[in-house]
Amino acid sequence: MRIQYILHASFELPGVIRDWANQNQFSEKFCRPFAGEETPDPAEFDFLIVMGGPQSALKVDEIPYLQQEVALIQQALKRNVPVLGFCLGAQLLGVALGAKAEQSP
Repeated sequence: MRIQYILHASFELPGVIRDWANQNQFSEKFCRPFAGEETPDPAEFDFLIVMGGPQSALKVDEIPYLQQEVALIQQALKRNVPVLGFCLGAQLLGVALGAKAEQSP
């Protein structure tokens, strides 16, 4: 299995998921759009993991790389690629599926 991680900060790492991937000898690639890296082609991975970060899903319209990530998630879902999101990643997954991000009361 080819796992693609999307990172949003240098301190937000996949931790035990990476341990699981290594134990199963899955290949792993990391993308850091916040640092200017291009999002990958969805044909290049079998599992997309979108990590958390300090950014906000409320600002997707203002941050171009978050817009690109939402498009990547949509493309992955269309290809029936599993997508797992943590914190910000879960919010971006919701946006990709048509949900509205809102400020919590």
